Amino acid sequence: MFGKRPPPSKSGRVPAPSSLHVCRPVCHKYGNIGKCRFLFPHDIVEASYYDEESNSILLSVRDPTVNYYNPYILVFCRHNHDLKCILSGKSAKSAMMYITDYITKSELKTYQILGML
Repeated sequence: MFGKRPPPSKSGRVPAPSSLHVCRPVCHKYGNIGKCRFLFPHDIVEASYYDEESNSILLSVRDPTVNYYNPYILVFCRHNHDLKCILSGKSAKSAMMYITDYITKSELKTYQILGML
């Protein structure tokens, strides 16, 4: 899981650009004019470390346009992915809501359903 460009695939089946982020209109949905809602470009971080102030793990980033990826997933599944370290709290709840919305593709959003309970 590194913030550096993946090496070209030896088999030629996984293009290195599959993990590179290029801002598109979807990046600016929900009023994020001029700012990518996926937080690109990332800040350069020389080495991964734990930040006590934010209670989070900051991963090494060498290229600000690369998703956090796993080289094995990249080669074997041949698709774009973005790994996040989610330990608990608000980030975990947000991830749970996002994943639930994504896999159910319901007409109603999860927060609307939970509001009815």
